[in-house]
Amino acid sequence: MSKFFGFLKAKKWLAVILACVGVGIIGVAGFAIYTATHADIMPNVRVENLALGGMTREEAIEAMGAIDEEYGASTFNITAADTITPVVGKELNVRLDKEAVADEAIKVGHEGNLWQRMLATAKTLTSGHEIAPVVVLDEDLLGVIIERVSAANVEPQDATFRVEKDQLILTPPVDGKHFDIEALKTRIREKFQEKDYGDMVLTMEPWEAKPINLDEVYAEVHTEAKDAVIETKDGKKVLTPHVVGVDFDLAAAKEKLAQTPDEEIRITLTLTQPKVTTASLQSSNELFGHTLSKVTTRYSAKKTNRVSNVKLAAKLINGTVLNPGEVFSYNKVVGPRTTARGFKAAAIFAAGEVVDGIGGGICQVSSTLYMASIYADLETVKRTNHSFYVDYAPKGHDATVVYGSIDFQFKNNTDAPIKIFASANNTSVTVTIKGTASTKKTVKLQTKTISTTPFTEKTVVDPALKPGERVVRQAGQNGMRLEVYRVVYDENGKVLRNEHENTTRYKPMPQIVSVGPEAPAVAPQQQPAQQQPTQQQPTQQQPTQQQPTQQQPTQQQPTQQQPTQQQPAQQQPTQQQPTQQQPTQQQPTQQQPTQQQPAQQQPTQQQSTQQQPTQQQPTQQQPTQQQPTQQQPAQQQPTQQQPAQQQPTQQQPAQQQPTETPAQ
Repeated sequence: MSKFFGFLKAKKWLAVILACVGVGIIGVAGFAIYTATHADIMPNVRVENLALGGMTREEAIEAMGAIDEEYGASTFNITAADTITPVVGKELNVRLDKEAVADEAIKVGHEGNLWQRMLATAKTLTSGHEIAPVVVLDEDLLGVIIERVSAANVEPQDATFRVEKDQLILTPPVDGKHFDIEALKTRIREKFQEKDYGDMVLTMEPWEAKPINLDEVYAEVHTEAKDAVIETKDGKKVLTPHVVGVDFDLAAAKEKLAQTPDEEIRITLTLTQPKVTTASLQSSNELFGHTLSKVTTRYSAKKTNRVSNVKLAAKLINGTVLNPGEVFSYNKVVGPRTTARGFKAAAIFAAGEVVDGIGGGICQVSSTLYMASIYADLETVKRTNHSFYVDYAPKGHDATVVYGSIDFQFKNNTDAPIKIFASANNTSVTVTIKGTASTKKTVKLQTKTISTTPFTEKTVVDPALKPGERVVRQAGQNGMRLEVYRVVYDENGKVLRNEHENTTRYKPMPQIVSVGPEAPAVAPQQQPAQQQPTQQQPTQQQPTQQQPTQQQPTQQQPTQQQPTQQQPAQQQPTQQQPTQQQPTQQQPTQQQPTQQQPAQQQPTQQQSTQQQPTQQQPTQQQPTQQQPTQQQPAQQQPTQQQPAQQQPTQQQPAQQQPTETPAQ
């Protein structure tokens, strides 16, 4: 019996176990079904008190946008020493990393094995799940804030030393103060993460400066005296500069520094001069034994002031030494052109004329030096041509200078020193450039004329001259535009370089002519006899009267001459045009040019003699005869237009005989 009840009892426990297993299976199956149907965020999941349960990832990201506004509005101050820097969340673009938070929310109950998911789900359903916020900001904008705060830093000033003449000067160190930049960045991020918006006060830490090390100073300052020497290396002479010996008492300096470490200290140096200096070798001809170029230009010995200026300028540039890379400045070397310095008044260009000015002539020295620098193949730095071309240098090869505004400069672009030798006598100036090594290069200049501009003539009435007399006071020059090229050849004549050297633009120089005053208006009436040949052919004038219809346009021609008659003294030559046209009636187009040619050579005499017959022959004053004479209908009008075209040409003689120019 007892066995039977024992059997029943065992079966009871088995049923309980089986029931429990069944319940577990049902629970697991139910959980599996629950998680399968809840792929979104589990219920009771929150971030910053915002419920995200039941949302998709995208919905959660959108819902968290309101939290960003709170971070952007947050603000606090950072105080460092006397500097206060405000920090505003919006300026740093502080925001919640919504994507990262949404990803963490989705993982709750959906991550791990079955048991882990069951536990997480059960915990979330019973007590909820808070997602830790992930706060981010713009690191570049954070750097701007750090830079503002860093204004409170005081950088240390390390101890220094310097040498002034025979004094060694030691400057003591000065400590600074600063804050830990990386620690400040971390703390700012944490404050936004923790929503701690209280003000910050930074503790400035000492920033130690580097003290002086006298042993290092001594090793750098101490030198032995050395003479300058000239050596031959790779076929050229090389100058090794001298060295001045420097020394000081190191032990005494250390003792003085220990006594006053926070004060400036001066230590007297012992200087030892070398026996042979660099200057002494540079001034000798031993170093500069090779001629790189030599140019001579000439001038008149009669212009004594100009000769004096050329000699003085040559003397001032003579002996100048340029080390490799140095630039020669003509204005700097020659200096101001004043009478106190010995310069005199001589011819210069000014306002389109040649006038006297202090220092006239020194441009010949600068031009000669310019050409010498080109033939030595040195680099031109600054160069300006004259307003008008000069007679002492080829066109495009000149270099003008004006102290304080226009300079001539060139550079020693070689790897060795060069020296300028300049000398002048009463008729020429010579510039020679010498170097430490011979050069096998040859330089030539090629000049191309691009365009020319004819000069004009300007007349000035001179009462001292006789009427009709003219004197050329200043010869004219045509203007022109040039391109100059530097061609460099090797020793075998092969072109190494062909490069543009300069563009030169010369202005046209006007020709200035002095003329005598105008002659009286009655003077031309004294020669009546020379117009009779014109009166000997009346038969040709009469037919002219048979074409009255063609005379009317002909009378318009005098209207072209009347402006010429606006000059009183020149009106009578204007009346000669009809008399010049009477031959035109004889051979319309052939005789007028013939009479115009002499009119250009002797405009005064020929025109004045032809006026008087016009006044003495009243029969020729008949309007119908002389006016037609001014044109042989349509054929002579072009002929009369030729004088109109020649008027500019006749203005040239008009400058010779200005009182009679209107007649032409």
